Amino acid sequence: YILFERIMFLAIDPSRVKNNYCRPLTDSSFKYSLNELLSISNSEDRLMRILQSISAHGDKYSALNILPITSKGSIEFRHHQGTTEPLELINWINIIFAIKNISIKFDIIDLINRYDNGEVIELVQEVFAGTSLGSLTFQQIGNIHLLMRAGANDVKEIIHMGELS
Repeated sequence: YILFERIMFLAIDPSRVKNNYCRPLTDSSFKYSLNELLSISNSEDRLMRILQSISAHGDKYSALNILPITSKGSIEFRHHQGTTEPLELINWINIIFAIKNISIKFDIIDLINRYDNGEVIELVQEVFAGTSLGSLTFQQIGNIHLLMRAGANDVKEIIHMGELS
């Protein structure tokens, strides 16, 4: 998700990018807590420790709100401004499914390697095929490179924090 979060914001109203009710996870301190979550060992109380960490560090108004997992067993994507247009809703739902599907299909290291090998546009088009983000205009391609670089740097930082600890 962190690798593609900034790109997901391209699919919604620009006013949502700096909106207090859907703050990008990549702009919060939560990404620094991810190392703690990822390093919790496989023990009997692992799930409880993960949930406690989410409760302590999560942000209700994050674009990806994971706090409801502790009470409802779900997460909340708060990016979208809301609409009653069926095609817009379907597009947004498909973008969320694209993130789910890519997380099942690839390990994060594989995705970072593809980014490092210069497959930026191809990767975005593959991940978001069939959505508004899967058919980029020439003008958006420059933005995609910048947004992916920022996402890749965030992911690498989280990975390296784990290695350092």
